[in-house]
Amino acid sequence: SKDAVGKGVLVLLNDTIHTGRDVTKTITDRVDTFKAPEIGPLGFFTGDQPVFYRAPLRQHTTSTEFNISQLDILPRVDIVYHYANNTGDIIEAITAAGAKGIVHAGTGNGSIGKAEYPQKARILLMLALTKTTDPQEIQKMFWTY
Repeated sequence: SKDAVGKGVLVLLNDTIHTGRDVTKTITDRVDTFKAPEIGPLGFFTGDQPVFYRAPLRQHTTSTEFNISQLDILPRVDIVYHYANNTGDIIEAITAAGAKGIVHAGTGNGSIGKAEYPQKARILLMLALTKTTDPQEIQKMFWTY
């Protein structure tokens, strides 16, 4: 639909339209599982037409600073899941194996990550590392995107 142009990656399931950035799978055994809990859908599919009620405000896809058209691979970024009595040895192991970045998927209550979004954070970190290794600049990208 021409109305979808410029809205970035969209997910359309069960007549509900979400942005790829905001959507998450909420229940494993239901067909109406994909939701954007904090902000809701962009719109709905009615009859044979999409009806949009809002547009994404954050930069996405071609409006970002990332250009991967000349890259063969992205920098390696691994996800480390937190658990009780974690010694941290896994971080040393994946760093030694070549990881350029680590996403910490924490347990909440003061830990350093959001477990519900580590895969999206991993992709953004991989893209960020194609531009810089400066932690402050990478943090700005996470605030922006």
